[in-house]
Amino acid sequence: MVSNPQIVKLFSDVSAELLKQEVRHEEDTFNDLALQPYLPRTLSKEGPKMAVGDVNGDGLEDLFITGVKNQAGQLLLQTKTGKWIPSTQKAFLENKYSEEVAAVFVDVDQDHDLDLIVASGGNQSADSSFVRLYLNDGKGTFTFEKERMPDISLNASCLAVADVDKDGDMDVFVGARSVPGTYGVTPKSYLLKNEKGFFKAATPEVLSKIGLITDAIWQDLDGNGYPDLVVVGEWMPISIFYNRGGKFTYSDNQTIPNSEGWWTALKKADLDGDGDMDFVVGNWGLNSEYKASLEQPMYLQVNDFDRNGSLDALLTRADADGEQYPVATRQEWKQQLPNWNTPLLSNKKFAEKSFHQLITASQRRGTLEKKAVEFRTSLLINEGNGNFRLQALPGNAQNSPIFGIAIHDFTKDGKPDILLGGNLWGMPIDRGRLDGNRGTLLINESRLKFSEYKPSGGLLTGQIRDFALVPYLSQYLLFVGRNNGRLLIYALD
Repeated sequence: MVSNPQIVKLFSDVSAELLKQEVRHEEDTFNDLALQPYLPRTLSKEGPKMAVGDVNGDGLEDLFITGVKNQAGQLLLQTKTGKWIPSTQKAFLENKYSEEVAAVFVDVDQDHDLDLIVASGGNQSADSSFVRLYLNDGKGTFTFEKERMPDISLNASCLAVADVDKDGDMDVFVGARSVPGTYGVTPKSYLLKNEKGFFKAATPEVLSKIGLITDAIWQDLDGNGYPDLVVVGEWMPISIFYNRGGKFTYSDNQTIPNSEGWWTALKKADLDGDGDMDFVVGNWGLNSEYKASLEQPMYLQVNDFDRNGSLDALLTRADADGEQYPVATRQEWKQQLPNWNTPLLSNKKFAEKSFHQLITASQRRGTLEKKAVEFRTSLLINEGNGNFRLQALPGNAQNSPIFGIAIHDFTKDGKPDILLGGNLWGMPIDRGRLDGNRGTLLINESRLKFSEYKPSGGLLTGQIRDFALVPYLSQYLLFVGRNNGRLLIYALD
């Protein structure tokens, strides 16, 4: 714990002072847990996410906040008076009928202004989930350009932009979160190549079906001048896809060993001052009924086990001897497998049966199995020459799933610090809310040694989904996006 009393004054809530009117994220009523009770958590409440950029050319950074079904994304313009005012955009209002889960400002058509790409998802239906392009007229007014984006449908999770083929324009990787209605099945992600302001789907096979992706970042890790792709997700290891002159390679040695987790977020920074990029990787944490470790992994078993024409997704966990047992209770098991007819006389006898005793070898034939061994939010340290090391973060960093990561020199001592936000209320009823995070600030004391500071007064309550750091006058503002909550703004003192 950091004892410096000045740290208490790092943040000042200026939301009411700077916002002309309250800005809220208003989640819709869709509950995928009601339709898919086997889900370990809801996948339909992933927003809001934010994008930062100067959209009207006045030298001030502006902010876009993704919307939900029947609530359009919102653009806030920074003014020279210090106030932030909403900019009503007809193009956004016309496309308010799906959950928005990712957004990025980028100059798509090379006319020297920032255009906007928005991806939707939410686990309701891939048929209503798209990637949309809005072109900027240079003054901050956006026009929806349907014909410039390919007609792809997916439950998206993230957008990552880079010039992957070195042709002078920015391309887009679109990560897929899940296949709606069939949790565990690997969805298709996309690489969209920019051809003179028009995007074409040009996804190499190696990038097509990576996993249940939650976040991705481009970064040249091998110094060849081409951006490589770092990807994280659920039931998958931290994975690196190296870009060899516009062609992507992947092999087992390009995953981080023993890193299969329920990863949630990814940010990059040179944390140890050695000149290369390291990563902060959000994960599920250690404060829930779901547990996973190298010695006792958690598994996801996907198959139509009761042969009723519908895929089942069963959670199991290994004991000390490596035998897998259901995470579900007998009642939950029967709910997930309505046609399962193996007789059991009591809950006690059910608890004594392993997964392989409950489900016969013939029923298991063709099962897709996924594994998780690491639930700790961690640093991925770049040690050079293609070597990486995973280092768990301390204390309260593990108190909840982490969705928001901000890396900044909060203490103004020349070293990057880490702010983490999280919490998740969309859990099965008998599992309870995961709300143990009130904002965790990790102060960089020296090379890769972080001391923990927990902000007092419940600084970051609610379901944090994203942080955005925005230059403001002679300081920075921290925007806090919360699911089904009010947008918060903090000045960094």
